[in-house]
Amino acid sequence: GSVRYVSGAAPGTEEYKYWSMDTHVTPDCCPAFLWHTVTDASVPVENTLAMLNALQRNHISYECHLFPEGKHGLSICSEETGSYEPYNSRWMDMSIQWLNKQFNFKK
Repeated sequence: GSVRYVSGAAPGTEEYKYWSMDTHVTPDCCPAFLWHTVTDASVPVENTLAMLNALQRNHISYECHLFPEGKHGLSICSEETGSYEPYNSRWMDMSIQWLNKQFNFKK
């Protein structure tokens, strides 16, 4: 449903496939950090799982975190963004640590 909402394309069409990010993953793609909430009512968690599978098939480095609860569009899960979710806000620190590891950054 989310791909159709963004693209206006009917499922099964070439245009629909074009808007599915997982269909664009190649061995040349950059590493990816993914996070999603299982209860997101706007974008199904299956979209993230499809992306994860595409990254795995193409041997692309990734890290993925699925949080059990949370609405769509949580941003950094802070009061400033109107989406205070302290449990899910951990994704930000996790992503920074992951990026530091990817680029061998040492403090």
